[in-house]
Formats: sequence, structure tokens, C-alpha cells
Amino acid sequence: MMIKNFLWNKKVLLVLDDVDQLEQLELLFGDKRWFGAGRRIIITTRDLRLLVSHDVEIKQFELMGLSEDKALQLFSWHAFKNDPNDEYLELSKAFVKYGAKLPLTLKTLGIFLCGRDQGAWTSTLDKLKKDPEETTFKTLLVSYDVLDDMTKNVFLDVACFHKGNDKDRVIEILDCCDFSGCIGIDVLIEKSLLYISGKNLEMHDLVQEMTWKIVRRKSKEPGRRSWLWLREEIFHVLKNNMGTEDIEGIVLHLPKREEAHCNFEAFSKMYNLKMIQFNLLFLSPGFEVLPNSFRFLEWRYYPSKSLPPSFEPDSLTVLSLPTSEIVRLWNGRKRLSNLKHMDLSYSKLIRTPDFTEIQNLKRLVLEGCYDLIEIHPSIAALKRFKILNFKNCMSMKRLPSEIAMESLEFLSLSRCVNLKRFRSLLET
Repeated sequence: MMIKNFLWNKKVLLVLDDVDQLEQLELLFGDKRWFGAGRRIIITTRDLRLLVSHDVEIKQFELMGLSEDKALQLFSWHAFKNDPNDEYLELSKAFVKYGAKLPLTLKTLGIFLCGRDQGAWTSTLDKLKKDPEETTFKTLLVSYDVLDDMTKNVFLDVACFHKGNDKDRVIEILDCCDFSGCIGIDVLIEKSLLYISGKNLEMHDLVQEMTWKIVRRKSKEPGRRSWLWLREEIFHVLKNNMGTEDIEGIVLHLPKREEAHCNFEAFSKMYNLKMIQFNLLFLSPGFEVLPNSFRFLEWRYYPSKSLPPSFEPDSLTVLSLPTSEIVRLWNGRKRLSNLKHMDLSYSKLIRTPDFTEIQNLKRLVLEGCYDLIEIHPSIAALKRFKILNFKNCMSMKRLPSEIAMESLEFLSLSRCVNLKRFRSLLET
């Protein structure tokens, strides 16, 4: 409605690129009466039925492939860093024909073949011709097949979970999961499977679709795949306790808060689950089991008042449970020597855990924990803090004055209105 009211009777140029859902058209382009005379609306899609379903008045333009000459020239730029090579001319034309004159496939093939001899060219062409279906997929798969296992994992992880996200943040998450994110991403950029836009990681839509097919081809049953990112598949696995040891990562970012009923034992078989990111997904409370294999756990609206007593994630690096129902993380001590980042902001936390065996903690965010009354004194023994954020902890009365300040880069006590004992901390 805001778009409709703002643009009412205005002459606009509206470009909607790569539309793949009817809801996108309904929300961004209700109908032509939203806009004034002289409007121009351009929609790109690979699904003509979307336009028909939305009753769009179509003046259709089909995007044509490159001419043979232009296609050969583009391929040669990447294969030879120059104009077409006479010695390889017939082979080059065969690859251009196979690549259907699509720029991305020609670029991918050219980069893969660059510097290889004619025997390798012929072998690659024969391999592609054995299965002529799904031309673009097979072409892109050539570049994927030569990656080592670690780089393949980075590639699939970025495609399923992190496209469009900040590069440094993605590297942090990948490193948590033992994927060597920095070098993996550099290799993928060199092979033109990823690129940087601003600070974000991006990839071509066709490349992303290829990776989805790779993941899905492992099994028709979602619970038998390494990565889950689609709402329906995640709900199916959690509701019916269909998880297995094959699942390594689950990520779901919903546009609005949504509640789902989950089997209490849903995570009991996911022995190798390394990462979860849930945003705006509210699951029914009562979990008795979470996998100890976690490296990265980020769960907004975590539904229970504490973590399961049996939860002992030795390799956990990031624990982020903002806006959760957490009152107390656990009783007693837990040995979490790899934990570096803890975020419980805007949760219902009353007391922090014992930090005695969390010696590598660098970042503690408790902002907005309005009910927090007690900081465990063991916090004073931690020597590697860089960030401490207690902003808006309005019930907190005391903070141990012995907190190590040597490595601290950021400290916020803003609006801690009941904090009494802090002078000695500031003076140090």
C-alpha cells in the first residue's frame, strides 16, 4: 500500500528483474492503475505463466543468444586471453555450439580450458556430449568437478545459505564449520563461480541453480541431504523427525515471524549438524536433545528457557540466541574452550552462566536483557574480551570490577540505570 500511495498517478520507470514468484508482482506491481500515464514497467522472468497469471499486458521480447562470431570471440577471450586461436578453431566452434551461445557457459568453459592442451579439450568435449541434456548444467558442472572437497563444500554452502551476504561474515561462519572460508572463496572467485559486489558475495543465478541441483541429486528425501534451506523441506524434516547424520547445515530466514510445530526428537539423529541459522522461525518448546556437533548456532526466538542439559558442544564457536526465551543457559559449568562469540541480546536471561571454562570468549552481547540481575564473578577470569555490551541491562546492579581491560575494544554500560559498582572498573 505504501508503494501504491507513493506512486499514485506518477510517471515512473519500474524494473522488476528475475521475477520468479507471483507474490512479487502482487506486492510491487499491483496493477497498471497504480501508476500514472506514461509509465514504463519492465519485467524479466523465465516463467511466462507468472505474467499471464497476473494479467500483465505483455509486449514480449525474447532475449537472444550471442551471434556465432560474438560467441566465439567471448569464448576465446577467456580460453586464450586473445582472439580465436587458429590451431584450436574447430574445437572452439564445437564448444561454442555446445554452450548454446550463452555468455555464462562460454565464460565458464573458456576459463576451465585456458592453458590446457588439445587432448584435454577433446576429452572435455567428449565428456559433455555423452549426456546432451541440461546443457548449461553440464557445462557449469565441469568447473565444479575439478574443485577439491573442501572448496566444493564452501561453494555449496555459499550457494545454499550465503549468497548476497557480507564476505567477512560468511568467512567467519565457514571457518566455524572447518571449511577454510578465506582460501575457498578466493579459489571460487578465481574460477568465476563467485564474485564480489561491494562487500557482498554474489553468484550468477544459473550457477546457484546448478548447486541446488547438486545438493538435491544426493537424495529425494531432504533428510538425506547435507544442506537444507527451503521452508517446506525444513518443516517436513523437523515435524516428522526425518533428520539423519547427513545433514550438516540448516538455514531459514523468513520474511515474518512464523510458528511451526516440531517433533521434540527432531534433532536427535543429526549427529553431524554443524550450523543452524533460524530467523523469525518460532518452534514449539520442549527440546531434550541438540547435537553436540554444533560449531555455529544462531537461533532467534529460541523457544526454551534453557539449553538441554545434555548439550555439550565442544567445538561450538558462535552461540547466538537473541530475542529468545532463555532465562538461564545451563546449570554449573560447561567446557566450551572454542566458544568466542556469545549473543543473548533481548532475551529473558536472569543470570549469566559460569564462564570458568570458556576462556577464549571474545565477544559477549547482553544488550536489552532487561531482567538480568547477576553477572557470574568468573567473568573476571576471562582475558581475551574485545567486546562487552551490557546496554539497557536495567536490572543489573553489580559488575565485577576485576574484568580484564587490556584487550577490550568496546564496552557499553549505556542505560544500566541500577548499576552501582563500576567506578573501579572504569578507573583501571
